[in-house]
Amino acid sequence: MAVSEVFLSPEELRLASRWRRLGLLIAPLMAVAIWLLCPDNMSQPAAALLALIAGTLVLWLTEALPLGVTALAAPGVGVLLGVATPEAMFAPFAHPVVFLFLGAAFLHQAAKWRRLDRAVAAALFPRGRTSLRKLVGAISLASAALSAFSPNRSVAALMLPVVDREAQRFGLRFERLGMLGVAWCTSFGGLLTAVGAPANLVALAALSQYDGREVPLLHWTLVALPVVAALVALWLTLARVVLGPDGLQEVHGDLRTEAPRRPPTTAALRLADTVPVLWGLDRGQAVIAVVTLGCLALWWAPGVVAVVAGVHSDAAQTVAAALPPGVVALLGAALLFAAPAGQKRNPLGKQRTEPVLSWAQAAGIDWDVVLLLGCGLALGHQSIDTGLSRWLGHLAVKGFGVESQLGLAAVMAGLALAMTQVASDTVTAAVLCPLAVVSAQQLNVSPVGPCLSAGMASSVAVLFPLSTETSAIIHAYRKLTWRQMAQRGVFAVVAAGVLIPVVAVAMCALVGLQ
Repeated sequence: MAVSEVFLSPEELRLASRWRRLGLLIAPLMAVAIWLLCPDNMSQPAAALLALIAGTLVLWLTEALPLGVTALAAPGVGVLLGVATPEAMFAPFAHPVVFLFLGAAFLHQAAKWRRLDRAVAAALFPRGRTSLRKLVGAISLASAALSAFSPNRSVAALMLPVVDREAQRFGLRFERLGMLGVAWCTSFGGLLTAVGAPANLVALAALSQYDGREVPLLHWTLVALPVVAALVALWLTLARVVLGPDGLQEVHGDLRTEAPRRPPTTAALRLADTVPVLWGLDRGQAVIAVVTLGCLALWWAPGVVAVVAGVHSDAAQTVAAALPPGVVALLGAALLFAAPAGQKRNPLGKQRTEPVLSWAQAAGIDWDVVLLLGCGLALGHQSIDTGLSRWLGHLAVKGFGVESQLGLAAVMAGLALAMTQVASDTVTAAVLCPLAVVSAQQLNVSPVGPCLSAGMASSVAVLFPLSTETSAIIHAYRKLTWRQMAQRGVFAVVAAGVLIPVVAVAMCALVGLQ
C-alpha cells in the first residue's frame, strides 16, 4: 500500500504504524520458517533465495521499511546468504527496462512541471453548453488518456480538484461519480501503453529475462487497447445508469484555460515560439510534446515493422536492435535538459536561458519504483540461476490444476487482482509475472498471454481506499466511505478478471505473440 501519509487520518496513521512494526517482526520469522521448511533436494542458494524473497515480500507489503530501502537491502542480504556474487546480484539494476522507466519518468516530470498535462486535459473537456452525462464522460476519458503516459497519482491530483469544484454546482452524486471515474479510469488508462504503469514494464522484463522474448511496445498497446476500451465503456455505462434522466441536464462545460504566451528573447527562443502559436502551447510545453511524440514514434517503429513483416522476421529484429526503447527514452529525456524554454533572472539580476527540465525538477521522480524494478529483476535473475524458478513453476502448475494457456492467464489475473488491492502494482507484478512465465513453460504453452494478463491486472487496484495513492487522495475528500468504494469497485475487479485474460490471450494470438 504505497500511500502518502498526507492523506491518512490520525486513526489510519496509528494503524499504519502498527502494521509497519508488525512487518518488521514477521519478515525475519517468515524468512527463517521458509528456509527451514525447504525440501532437502533444493540447493542451498535456491533455499536462501526463497527465504529472502519471502522476507522481502513481507517488508514490501507492510512497508515496514521504505520500498527503496528494502529494494536495495534485499540484494545485499542475498550476497551475505551466498545466493550470488555482488556483481551478479546488482547487475540487473542496469537492465534496459529500468532505463526505459527512468527516461519515461523524466518525460512525465517535465510534462507535470510545465503543466502540459493540464493543457491536454483542458483540450479534452467539452466547450460551451453540454450535458451532465457528457461532462462526467469527459472527466473519465481525460483521466484515462492522461494515465496512459503519466503516473496515476499525478492525473488524480490534476482531475480531482476539477470534480470537487464542479460538485458545488451539480451536487454530491456528481462528485462521487466523478471521483470514481477518476479512480477507475486512471487505473484502466495506465494499461494502454507499456510506460503507463511500472507493472507493465515488469511484465515485459519478465518475458525478456525468463523466456528470451522481446515484445514490441506497439504490440503491448495493440493487446491492451480492447481491454481498456471495454473497461472504460463499462464505467461510462454504469455512470449513465446511475445518473438516469438527470444525466441529460444541460450544464456549462467550458473548463479550458488559456495557455500563456511569452515573447521570445533570443534567436533560438524566437524560432521555438512559432510552434506554440499553432498548437496553443507555450515553448516548454511544445518541446515536451514534440519530444514525447518522437519517442512514441521510435518506440512503436519496431512494432510497425513487426506487424508488416512478422514478429520474428529479420527486418523486425534489425529495427528492434537499432532502436532500444530504453536508449530512446533516455536520449529523449536528455533533449529536455538542453532545449531552451525561456529566460529566467538569477540571484545577481542577470538573465539566463532556462531549460525545459532542470535536474532539480527531474530529481522529483519516484525513485522508489526505479529501485523496486531493479530489485525485482535481480531476484528474478537469481531464481533462474539457482533453479528456484523451475521448482516454483512446477509447484504452481500442480497447485492450480490448470492445463491451458487461457486457464493459466485467468489464474494469474485473479491472483494479481487480489494481491494488488493490498500491495503496490509493481510488487504484485514482480511476484506474479515471473511465476506466470515459468508456469507456462511447465505447461509447454506460450507465456506471453499469462504474463501480460498478470501485468495488466496488477494495475487494477480500485477496491479499497488505500489500494493506491489515487484511491487515498479520493478518500481524503471524505465524500466516499470505505464500504461505498469497495461495493462499487467490485464491478471493476470482476470485469477486469474476465476481460483481461480472455482478451490478452486472444490478442496475443492475433498479433503473432506466440
